[in-house]
Amino acid sequence: MKTIRTALLAFTALAGTALLPALQPTIAAAQDAVEIGAAARDMLGLTLYSNGSAVVSERRGASLPGGEATLTVSGLPETLQRDSLSVAVEGGAVRAQRFSLERLDLQTLLRRHVGKTIRWITVDPQTGERRASEAELLSVDGGTAVLLDGLVQINPPGYPAFVTVPADLAEQGRMTLHVSSAEAGDESTERKVALRYLAGGLDWQASYTASLSQDGTEMTFQGSAIISNRSGMSFDDASVALVAGEVNRESAPVMRSAVPMKAMAMESADSGAAADESSLHDYHKYELHDRINVPNNEEIRIPLTSGKTVAVERLYRLLPNSVHHVRRSPGGSTILRPEVLLSFENTEKDGLGLPLPAGLVRVYDDGIPTTTLLGEDRVGHLAVGQEVELSLGKTFDITAERKQTAFRRIGNQGEFEAANEITLKNAKSTPAKVEVVEALYGEWRILEESVKHVPKNSGEAVWTIDVPANGEAVLTYRYSVRP
Repeated sequence: MKTIRTALLAFTALAGTALLPALQPTIAAAQDAVEIGAAARDMLGLTLYSNGSAVVSERRGASLPGGEATLTVSGLPETLQRDSLSVAVEGGAVRAQRFSLERLDLQTLLRRHVGKTIRWITVDPQTGERRASEAELLSVDGGTAVLLDGLVQINPPGYPAFVTVPADLAEQGRMTLHVSSAEAGDESTERKVALRYLAGGLDWQASYTASLSQDGTEMTFQGSAIISNRSGMSFDDASVALVAGEVNRESAPVMRSAVPMKAMAMESADSGAAADESSLHDYHKYELHDRINVPNNEEIRIPLTSGKTVAVERLYRLLPNSVHHVRRSPGGSTILRPEVLLSFENTEKDGLGLPLPAGLVRVYDDGIPTTTLLGEDRVGHLAVGQEVELSLGKTFDITAERKQTAFRRIGNQGEFEAANEITLKNAKSTPAKVEVVEALYGEWRILEESVKHVPKNSGEAVWTIDVPANGEAVLTYRYSVRP
């Protein structure tokens, strides 16, 4: 904490803050401004969301005199959403707050140095030697006008350089508070200053790894949280909570330009989960066991769930064929490959039974000495008891030949009848169960079928076909459609 001698500006100039009637002109006298930076924190909490934002709760200590005082708070992130900031001072009231909207960039530095002497750097194109000359900056309107080498020049070759940076631009993330308390006198008292605000550039995502057993009946399931910080500031010794759920936001998080990030992993000592899950109204919250450092421009991986052995079922599904492929002249065929799916229930009975946030799932076959990626799929938020399907890709050994065998127009209202034949061939040494899903539209009816179908919804019919090992099975069906 340090004290800076300053002149308090008239509060009619405070940006975005109305002058309160109780503020008297005598307040604008010279007085000491107390500055508290990030080092003054004695509490820091981060609640992260998977939409690129976080709620930051922090508490700092400040030694403030009684009566009226000016407090400068530094060490705030560039991505702080200013209209979300709330400040409470122990034993006092915040009467006004001010943020500087200027950024430390070239145009701001040029504007601030108009009428002053700067350095102008030129580079010899032949030798690459740099020469620094003193120049008076005359104007930046419509171009950079400088008095250089005794001549007024507009946008001369070279570039400007500055010896100093204005104090209020030297450090990003500062605000000034006017604080009043009922106590009078110059004696300072240690007070707690509580801050809460939304900040952009802080994000978290869930990532899962699953290892499938050799017989394909179970998998070992692990989850991690990946925390990233692009806020422009590090958060040290923070209590961290992760919120899973679709939280509505009407305001967009403040973001910085993307920068390269370093990655690091934090594993718990027992390789178990490093977070406690709990319900939070209509969402779920994962609180990390220990306080952690969240460095700027870094990515941290933390265990969410320890290894769980989950019972799975392998499915093969032939996805719907486009209705636009109905031909008035039957003939020809299409070779398709069913999708490979792993199905399981998020229940304790099947080995899981945990609310899981949305994320990417990678499924491996942990062979020796090589490991194979079997596929990856993205899942939404999974409640306890919810059924889960992971799509791994297209099967190699099972094929489907789809052929339209008949078409007949009925009446003048666009109604027709058609028939299809789907031949499933299985080159595997084990039998396979294949779901055949067909897309239909309008008012449709199945008139004849070799295997009983199940309506999936108003636009799909599903047949489950048992295909023998090293064999084939044929599905035929005839249907009518009224658009």
